[in-house]
Amino acid sequence: FRFLGHLFVRSMVVKSAIAQDENQVLQLMQKVAQEDFRSKQEIAIAQDKLLRKRRAGLDPGLRVLYVMEAGRRLSIRNEAFSVEEKSGNLETGYEWREILALPNKDVDRIEIGPKAEVDNCAIDLALASDTPLAFVNGWGETKGWVAPRYGAKAKRHLLQAKLISNEEKRLDLARRFVDGRIRNQRALLRRLNRKRKNPQTLKNLSEINTLIRRVPHEKSLASLMGVEGRATALYWPALGRNLEYGFSFSTRDRRGEISGVNIMFNMCANMLARDVSVCLERAGLHIGFGVLHETYGDRDALAYDLMEEFRAPLCESVVISAINTRAVGQDMFSTTKTGKTRMTSSATRALIRHYEMAISRPIKSQRQEKDENGGILLVSRRFY
Repeated sequence: FRFLGHLFVRSMVVKSAIAQDENQVLQLMQKVAQEDFRSKQEIAIAQDKLLRKRRAGLDPGLRVLYVMEAGRRLSIRNEAFSVEEKSGNLETGYEWREILALPNKDVDRIEIGPKAEVDNCAIDLALASDTPLAFVNGWGETKGWVAPRYGAKAKRHLLQAKLISNEEKRLDLARRFVDGRIRNQRALLRRLNRKRKNPQTLKNLSEINTLIRRVPHEKSLASLMGVEGRATALYWPALGRNLEYGFSFSTRDRRGEISGVNIMFNMCANMLARDVSVCLERAGLHIGFGVLHETYGDRDALAYDLMEEFRAPLCESVVISAINTRAVGQDMFSTTKTGKTRMTSSATRALIRHYEMAISRPIKSQRQEKDENGGILLVSRRFY
């Protein structure tokens, strides 16, 4: 049946068309058509609401609230998370003034800096609303979590264990991780060297191309890791040639206690690790079952696996951009008495903002049709 306005009416069965009163049939058709129209309206309203939230920085992906500054406190107002700022002094007394409030349903995770404070009531709301709290130190490393207990997925964990026990399937998946990592390294170097045309970087890129062709033919995890290691050895010095304004980089240091550039690489990697870890937990996957990285102890091997392809665009590229746009300068680092390098709060704030800009970009895939916004918007977050 069809009704005025070209609305499609769902199929129906009547006992006898002859026996039915014509007006009753028409009324029934109208009722079904109106229900369809209301359903379409609800879908349109929901899509419009989603689009408005995305524009406001509340995309329902991994919406992270950063409370990093000294003199800031995470509290609550009704069922919303509230960020408050401390004012006053010892003589007049201190008071807290709210500068932001977000409904708990609009926050997926909260990160608390080493000098920020948290109310017990905020922790209670976080647990009640399944919102993980990550506590981080001055180098961006995760000190610990306050997180809800996600439902156990024992069957899924067994399937993960079965996969990594199958050498052929594990190797096939590991090849994909390594291939994605090296290709994204190559893409970043090509982009950075487009104008510079550094001859040594061009030579490194040529060798990286050769290594990419080798990946599908590696017959063991050990040899595959060897290819990845060789590509990385070519990648880091080539990346260091693109730093400006007095910054230099030669050796990748995972501790990042000496070099300011290493500290920034580590901070971005830690933020990415927390993003990936939360996704894995919510998907019910065991974060310790690695494919490319070995499974042992309390290592988050699966998170490291899935991070591989995103490190170049969301870690290394972010650091290069922050330095070369002068968002982060050499005056934003200091040396402690023990010889360790530390970032100032202004550098931390600038780096987080660059990371958020990178991770909030729409991603266009050649294998996927464009959506109405021209891509897939990953995440949007707030920093305070």
